[in-house]
Amino acid sequence: MNVLNFKRGVGLVEMMVMVGLMSIVLLAGSMVFVAGQNTFSLTYARSELLENSLRVLQRISIELQESGRDSAGNMKVSILDGTGVNGTDVLRFSVPLCLCGISPMDSNGNVSRWGAPLTWGQAGCSTNYPTDSNGKVDLCHYPPANPNNPHTMNLGAPSVKAHLAHGDYLGACGSCDPNTYTNRTIEYVMDNSGQLLRRVLDTNNAVVSSSIFAQHLTDFQASINGGQTEVTVAVKLSEIAVPRRTISISNSMDVMLRNRG
Repeated sequence: MNVLNFKRGVGLVEMMVMVGLMSIVLLAGSMVFVAGQNTFSLTYARSELLENSLRVLQRISIELQESGRDSAGNMKVSILDGTGVNGTDVLRFSVPLCLCGISPMDSNGNVSRWGAPLTWGQAGCSTNYPTDSNGKVDLCHYPPANPNNPHTMNLGAPSVKAHLAHGDYLGACGSCDPNTYTNRTIEYVMDNSGQLLRRVLDTNNAVVSSSIFAQHLTDFQASINGGQTEVTVAVKLSEIAVPRRTISISNSMDVMLRNRG
């Protein structure tokens, strides 16, 4: 009789109990997996937003810190308070700019050329001068005794820097005129899609170029201290990491202006 019962196998009740236990184990395992996945997503989103906010502030500060006042005391930084999307600020400024290979500094060491480079990080004069097949550099020379009679010179690279310091410029005469450069203002502004834009404006504040600088922004604010020597830039970024869960990061940086007139 015992042998017959053994051969009959597992009964319906036992099978149902086993299925129930397996379901509980699988459910618990899936809950642990989902919880772990959500924790990873939240941690990753938070770190990504924090890294993005730091990168934004650091890159803005590299340009902004070069601004300030010109030798006449005119402020080159302006903040349009609350005029952007959803009450955000618009930050505008000019920086010392190398035009036609001419140093932005005059003979007294003051910044004489202010403007807005079309490409981020391209404001300074390069020492890698373009040379011809003979290794020489074309340069438009303004004779000190007769500055109204410029003429093109072809010089060795070691002589170029001294000429640039007193107003000569790279290239043949007529190829570049720093007085006609109209791109005057760098603008950082947030758009309706939560993107921070770096825009270059001309003398009429018309947009010359625009590039996306960051994403996931919900706020962009800027303020200048009473002495107009330091600008505080603050950003807030948000991202949906998991369903019905939003991660937000706020960060700010104080930027000391180098040029104070």
